[in-house]
Amino acid sequence: MPTVLDLVERVHPALDRALAVRLRLDRLTGPAAAPLRDDVAAQLDDLIHPGFVADTGAAQLRRLPTYLAAMLERLDKAPEDLRRD
Repeated sequence: MPTVLDLVERVHPALDRALAVRLRLDRLTGPAAAPLRDDVAAQLDDLIHPGFVADTGAAQLRRLPTYLAAMLERLDKAPEDLRRD
């Protein structure tokens, strides 16, 4: 039971941020944003997918929120200059 609770505590922040990334991606509808949207969506799918907990491993689960936060930051900054992204 302690192991399961520990894993849930590691996964929960990642799932929260993954949802935030997905919601931001859904708002990127313009054709100019398509390359950004596709790239971030591919990164998200590589990190969060069926079986990602086992694929990632318990030791690395704590890093997922950091990667997802970087995606959110990228999505926040991109509208200022899509060409720069």
